[in-house]
Amino acid sequence: MEVRADAGFAELGCLCFDDVRARVLERNSRAQSQLAVVATVFLPLNFMAGLLGMNVAGIPDAQNPLAFWEVLAICGVIVLAQMILFRRLKWF
Repeated sequence: MEVRADAGFAELGCLCFDDVRARVLERNSRAQSQLAVVATVFLPLNFMAGLLGMNVAGIPDAQNPLAFWEVLAICGVIVLAQMILFRRLKWF
């Protein structure tokens, strides 16, 4: 019976490949998580901008000169609340 010397090298190569693959998958997972956090922050802001950007009659506070600043403050509160939540959950 002949023992092949390259069998150990093949196993070592598989282990190295598995380690590299695990590192790449972890890095991709981290990048996808960060992208999801950014998308979650901007989704409600885009919704509000789209809703208030329509040219229709009857938008609340259409005649109020401070309405822009009120909407801007609401958007800021939403972003701040999300950032606090994400920090507590250790997502960001």
